[in-house]
Amino acid sequence: MRAEQEHDYIEYVRSRIPRLHHVAYLVLGDAHRADDAVQNALTVLYRRWPRMSEVDNLDAYVRTMVVRACLAERRRPWSAVLLRDSAPDRPVDGGGETVDDRLAIRPHRDCVPRTCTATRAPSTAAARPR
Repeated sequence: MRAEQEHDYIEYVRSRIPRLHHVAYLVLGDAHRADDAVQNALTVLYRRWPRMSEVDNLDAYVRTMVVRACLAERRRPWSAVLLRDSAPDRPVDGGGETVDDRLAIRPHRDCVPRTCTATRAPSTAAARPR
């Protein structure tokens, strides 16, 4: 790209970036993801800038690029990840028994007659070695 074309690109982007960011924010609802989408669209615009003189309505063209970049951003698998300040997991109360209790009981469970094992979970009974 020639120096004057690059200067035109920089001036165009400087004057339009607040509005483009606003459009991206309206689509995505997150300022950081909107920044990423605008940056992706402007990167593509930079590569295409020498041909942009052929476009009738450059602002509409660039807005369409930003919206498409936003839609691509929403389709990314990691966009479904919800980031939080703290871990959402809480320790599960094991009903008062500890690992030591279960290990102490394990050798004696084979002494229980087979007809009395109905209270045992099916996956535990099936996985138990004979």
